[in-house]
Amino acid sequence: MKRLGRLSAAVILIIFLGAVLLLTSRDLWEQFFPVRYVAEINGAVAEHGLDPYLALAVIRVESNFRPRARSSVDARGLMQILPETGRWIAEMKGLGEFDPESLYDPAVNIEFGCWYLNYLLKLFENDEHLTLAAYNAGLGRVRQWLADEAWNGRPETVNMIPYAETRFFVRRVLAVRELYRLIYPDLFASRREEQS
Repeated sequence: MKRLGRLSAAVILIIFLGAVLLLTSRDLWEQFFPVRYVAEINGAVAEHGLDPYLALAVIRVESNFRPRARSSVDARGLMQILPETGRWIAEMKGLGEFDPESLYDPAVNIEFGCWYLNYLLKLFENDEHLTLAAYNAGLGRVRQWLADEAWNGRPETVNMIPYAETRFFVRRVLAVRELYRLIYPDLFASRREEQS
């Protein structure tokens, strides 16, 4: 009986050590959190002064790196941009005619998504929680929530965001960004050196 107890303890220890190795394996983490479109992200974030890990996290959460992703409300591409938002961005950038199909082009989508994130960050004085809520639910809705005092916009009150999808989106993007920073600490190192 005593021998059986030692054997069980050994099995539990082996399972525990195996789980620790599995959880700390960089290869495993890289499987769950892949990286794509680094050049496109680098170009867009450099132009718009964004945290590249934030852009990367938005792409991961919005489309899981699927350039042809399309939502039930017709948001398109990697950063899930609605055609009317894309048209407005194109107009603001002075690009002339806009084809909604161009939102499936990773370079266009990432450029437009980063432009829009930068626009929202400026509008909300670099408040990432308000920015991400507006990115997901729409600027008009977030302004209405603030006006109605349905949500005060503070990070510690994210659970008060009226839309569950938006609450989840804000939390998930910020958590995924931190995971990407931990898994790929040097992914955008050359960009940080250029900024120094």
